[in-house]
Amino acid sequence: MAGLAGFATSVIDDRESFATRERFPRRRSPGRASTRRSSRAPGRERDSYLVIVTRGHRDDMRVLRWAVGTPAR
Repeated sequence: MAGLAGFATSVIDDRESFATRERFPRRRSPGRASTRRSSRAPGRERDSYLVIVTRGHRDDMRVLRWAVGTPAR
């Protein structure tokens, strides 16, 4: 939906088979990464917005802590 609204989107997932170009053809960034690798993760600009969607809520707090430390909104 973000891509359809005109946003350049990034999809970050640690599962190699999930964040593929076939599943997310409009994404602009590499798909397989982790928030632990901040150089590849989105959110390094002030005009970025982050949407956190995790599986099973196991990683929610870790990802939220990472996101709060970025300049993104």
